[in-house]
Amino acid sequence: MVDTTNTGREHTPPVPPQLEALAHIEFDIRGRSGVDFHAWPGLSKEEVTAETLQPGSADPAAIFWKFGQDRLGGTAAFWQVRPDRDLVDQPVVFLGCDGELGVVASDFGDFLWVLADGYGPREAADPRDFEPVPNPGAAALAERFAPEKRQSAESAIGRARSEFPEFEQTMARLRFEKPVNYPLLFPADMARATHAEVAAKVDRLRALLPNGDYDDYIAQFAPGVELDERQLLDAYLECIDFEAEYRGGPAHAGSPRDDLRVPPELIALFGITEHPRAGYLDLGLNPRRLQGEIMDPDGECCRLDEHWIRVGLLGNDLFLVSLTSGEVMFADQYFWRYAEKDASRVVAPDLLTFFNEYLVGPRYREFASPEELENPRGWFAFLRDNGFA
Repeated sequence: MVDTTNTGREHTPPVPPQLEALAHIEFDIRGRSGVDFHAWPGLSKEEVTAETLQPGSADPAAIFWKFGQDRLGGTAAFWQVRPDRDLVDQPVVFLGCDGELGVVASDFGDFLWVLADGYGPREAADPRDFEPVPNPGAAALAERFAPEKRQSAESAIGRARSEFPEFEQTMARLRFEKPVNYPLLFPADMARATHAEVAAKVDRLRALLPNGDYDDYIAQFAPGVELDERQLLDAYLECIDFEAEYRGGPAHAGSPRDDLRVPPELIALFGITEHPRAGYLDLGLNPRRLQGEIMDPDGECCRLDEHWIRVGLLGNDLFLVSLTSGEVMFADQYFWRYAEKDASRVVAPDLLTFFNEYLVGPRYREFASPEELENPRGWFAFLRDNGFA
């Protein structure tokens, strides 16, 4: 049961066994019937305040326990709206980054049958042009945890919308009339990787890579290097000062510098492998190009006072690490030029964990194209075939 007597301060509720089981189910994202969804074996809380309705209010008007996401940044969440009821008895909603909203099931049992019928959270919220194909894995979970709720996705979704007809209108007013911050997408309880864990994984990868029928140069893990934190900080400050003085770039003179530090996880990772590259993800440091760039809709650099440094590439986009928090961000560089949605988001609490989860782990699929996921000689196939994903 979720304690709602003090909604702003309750502890994270235990993870339901239904959700733990769902985290092991794979969804095929290919084609018009593809479902882009990944459930977490954990929960992440989001509170929406009523400030836009009652200026100055700090009390939460809505509380969500997010438990999964898609590659576009949309999340599935329990909407904590039924007092004194367990999480699995709360309605399930979809919260999209661009304002998409929808109640997709009246409770988690209904949600499992929605998934069984071939829908994901985003597709349930907006089924236009979607051609569902039943998911046997999700159907098995629905039979196991909610056999009494067997029904079609259409029936479950319709019942939820009838029960909560004002959800979209109310939430649009609460959530999307506020300034939008970059979302924290990784689960709050994402297990942080250790130096020993990553070092052992890299040793195993180096032993496995020469074997198997995979593309040449599918991945490389160069020997590590010992980084000097002071030298790296000085190189970063030289970069931003050079941009400001000679190229008319953003000035950081007024930004606080005393609390800057090179995260120990960054030093640890590059001590294991200086230039890890796998699939289309490439990590490394260039002392002359350390300044990270986060773009706003006008194509201007923003969030300069957070001091992000670039640590990797995905095509033309960047992976950045904050010198104040140590978090890792995916920074979409050209969405503004093509009037596309900004996909920038925080993806991991530190660089060791990012490497372990994304570069050489199951979350690599979140940055892979459908074609790459289907390539039997590609990096994702290697991870899957060798038990890493």
